[in-house]
Amino acid sequence: CHSCVSSLPGHLSSFLPPPAVERGAADLKLTLIWKEVGRDCELMVNPISQTVIKGEGNILRYFARLFPGCFEYEGSRAANAVDNMLDSVASLGWGAPKDRQPILRPLAVNLGKSEFLCGESFGIADLALFSALKQLGLDKELQPELRKWYTQVSNKLMGGKGRRKSRASSSRKSSSRRRPSERKNSERRTDKENTTPANNNKKGGK
Repeated sequence: CHSCVSSLPGHLSSFLPPPAVERGAADLKLTLIWKEVGRDCELMVNPISQTVIKGEGNILRYFARLFPGCFEYEGSRAANAVDNMLDSVASLGWGAPKDRQPILRPLAVNLGKSEFLCGESFGIADLALFSALKQLGLDKELQPELRKWYTQVSNKLMGGKGRRKSRASSSRKSSSRRRPSERKNSERRTDKENTTPANNNKKGGK
């Protein structure tokens, strides 16, 4: 942490996976520093010349250029559409709360025509929008098209954590929803099935 940050929440101190190789053998070295920098995050590309890239959208553009095999961007026919989507997502963070739904509406219309924001493949525009929705707390008030897309991206990035329920939990919830008379009849049937039949044999007379 930078000296301007006194402490971090627990989920931010250990969210990265363990490194696969030693830092000296890595092709790309990233140092994550928590610091008060304002609304937009920053990427210091060259500490010597103090070259800084600001904003998640611009950082995603940079990494897409750096690793063209991971995400299609500049070389694709959808490059202009991706840029427009990234600009729309960036305006979510800077716009007033009342302006956010009008910004999201065209994105929802677009998702009604394709699986992802810029076509049928997952891209940097999807990453930017997913991050913005989580940070702004808008993931609970999404239109149907955006809700379906958000669930799909969440499963892709986070493995659907927190969405699976055990059978036992579902069974208990289902049982609790039944009317009292249904639960009572069910209990009576269970008691009857578990009761041992009485011995009706009588002793013979003399």
